[in-house]
Amino acid sequence: MRSKPIHLMALAHHRPEHADRCVHLPLGARQLSLCARCLGLYPVAVVALALQWVLDLGPMGSADLVFALVLALPALLDWGAGALEPHSGSNFRRLLTGALLGVALGRSLWLNARDPYCEVLWIQLFLLGSGALAFLLVRRLRPEDGSGI
Repeated sequence: MRSKPIHLMALAHHRPEHADRCVHLPLGARQLSLCARCLGLYPVAVVALALQWVLDLGPMGSADLVFALVLALPALLDWGAGALEPHSGSNFRRLLTGALLGVALGRSLWLNARDPYCEVLWIQLFLLGSGALAFLLVRRLRPEDGSGI
């Protein structure tokens, strides 16, 4: 009889009951679990930063703020949907929205590294944090029976 694989959740910040939000990679008798959204976010952000450094990209002006917010919005909405309905969505969507967020954060981090007084990163982080808090507040205020507010 084959034993159940051991899950290594060290690289996933989800509780075991939310392991469906992770990508599971086989490692012999073990499984390495990685958060699907983070798997899209971090590598893409690093690549975005590296490309901007190689190309020595400068600011685009007001388009940077729109770019940073529009590409971050799908990840916020997908995360919020998951906060309200825990087992909704797919890992493909989480991976895709994480990658878009990686591009957005990569750009705003690059702008901030070039000019610490650039407000794009701070506006982006403020709006992402405010949006996350709004979703958590809605979840907290919902009746237990799920009938809505």
